[in-house]
Amino acid sequence: MNIGLGMAILLLAAAANAEQYYQPDPAKLARLEAERCAKLQKEDSLITRRLGGGSNKSYDIEKMKARQKVVQGDYQRFCSKK
Repeated sequence: MNIGLGMAILLLAAAANAEQYYQPDPAKLARLEAERCAKLQKEDSLITRRLGGGSNKSYDIEKMKARQKVVQGDYQRFCSKK
């Protein structure tokens, strides 16, 4: 009987803590979104620079162009002003 009571108390305490656990932080969210956009821009410029480098194999060019399309799509989806 004591074990059951102890388990019930632990479950109630865990439920009470879970309700207070998550509190959104708009400043942190904005900082994370800015970091994501900066990384996407940096990757796009890096791919562009590598494509203009000269000594690329055809399969490397195709892979870089495919990745660049994905990066540009992600930038449009997440970073363009609405």
